[in-house]
Amino acid sequence: MRTGAITLRDGDNADIYWQCIYLDVNNNDLKISNVTFGLPGQPDTGRARRVKGVWLFSHVESASVPPPTVDVYQ
Repeated sequence: MRTGAITLRDGDNADIYWQCIYLDVNNNDLKISNVTFGLPGQPDTGRARRVKGVWLFSHVESASVPPPTVDVYQ
């Protein structure tokens, strides 16, 4: 599952938040990871800038945050 948000600050600058939650169910072993670009609830930790018409990351703080709880029913 991926989720994200881009908030335009002005014409050439934006705040970015992107999160990927990865689930791998293999041999009845559930593996979960959760990585973010930009930190949840912490403004100014993910930024992009438009340079010659192309959006590029200008500043990124990333983390592996605790994944959400997953209930598995068999």
